Amino acid sequence: MKKGLIFADDLTGALDTGVELASSGYNTVVQSNGDTDMSVIDDDSIQVVVINTASRHLQPKAAYRIIYTLCEKAKQLGFTQIYKKTDSALRGNVGAELSALLDCMKAPILFVPAFPDMGRVLRKGALFIEGVPVDQSDFGKDPFTPVRFSHIDEILHASAESLSLCLHESDHVLSKPSANVHAINASTREELTLIATNAKQSGITLFAGCAGFAGHLPFIWELSASEIQIPVLPRRMLIFSGSLNRITVQQLHRGREMGYYTHTVQRDELDDPETFPYDDVLYALDKGHVAIVESFSSLKPSMQPALEHAEVRDRMDAARSLGMIASKLIKAAKDCMPLIIGGDTLLSVMLELQCRRLYPLKLIATGTVLAIADTCLGHIPIATKSGGLGPLHVIERALDYLHANKGGTRNAH
Repeated sequence: MKKGLIFADDLTGALDTGVELASSGYNTVVQSNGDTDMSVIDDDSIQVVVINTASRHLQPKAAYRIIYTLCEKAKQLGFTQIYKKTDSALRGNVGAELSALLDCMKAPILFVPAFPDMGRVLRKGALFIEGVPVDQSDFGKDPFTPVRFSHIDEILHASAESLSLCLHESDHVLSKPSANVHAINASTREELTLIATNAKQSGITLFAGCAGFAGHLPFIWELSASEIQIPVLPRRMLIFSGSLNRITVQQLHRGREMGYYTHTVQRDELDDPETFPYDDVLYALDKGHVAIVESFSSLKPSMQPALEHAEVRDRMDAARSLGMIASKLIKAAKDCMPLIIGGDTLLSVMLELQCRRLYPLKLIATGTVLAIADTCLGHIPIATKSGGLGPLHVIERALDYLHANKGGTRNAH
């Protein structure tokens, strides 16, 4: 069986990418725990393997080593075609990770960072989000990994100096490329389709980009689709968020306006998760359809500078504590659908639930992925969302899906 291989630098991004393939009928697994074990590839039923490298917040050299190690293992397993998933706002160690892919695989990379459906477009080599240069958007003020440039050349060279970049328009067919990274300008879904067609003709084997281009990979990789089995889902939702992104803060504020129960985790509860009011949340959930557990919303992240090193470490500790709180609530409320917002929070929850593999199924709202998690509780449905994705009413749309869902087989396309 032909297989596709994708490396993503955080867990929600891995699921955002995996669902682009899974929802079209390609059996997809996401390895969640951030290690470099690739034994999941041995599963003959899986067509697409997405590995979360958990490398977005690492130093560039550490991120490089992880990707290089994975590429070496991929070569030994016979893989020649790899997709390096990058953040749709180009946060993280983009240049360092592309350098590792180049140095190990010795072939040029076709880089397609546009995601038109989410308002991410590349024009004249600069990334725009909803018409705003990325460094001037909320992602430029990200308190964890701010994007300081909008032009892709500067973004790449911020963590890697040796890359040779060439910019192309979407209708360009690559032929005997001389540069090692070929970035493609794109503003529409149709342009992504054209890029995929030209890429297949040109024989390129290494690709990079966000979830927007991932849906075209089965065409390039010549995978075969099948039907999708959707389980019957709980009708109540338990939401956990550790995201600092302004988009998430607004979405959760909308939830409060809708009357959803909300508890903001206090500092002493993060320091000692045993002091968290679990019974209050479970009682509120029994009285309604939605309960929200959030942290850090009072920081107003769009107003904050980048966190200092000590604050970054403190935030990672807080994510681990939120993971402990979330896992305890999930175990106590088994008839609820967890919706976990933010990659660090999701990874912490999955580690607490001893989950190494997730199976994405489909989008249940814009930017919101339905998946099956293989956990210590068995196979449970969960929903996930990256902090910077989705409209204001995303929680309502996800809840609408739960209420309408009856399970069963769906056509692949």
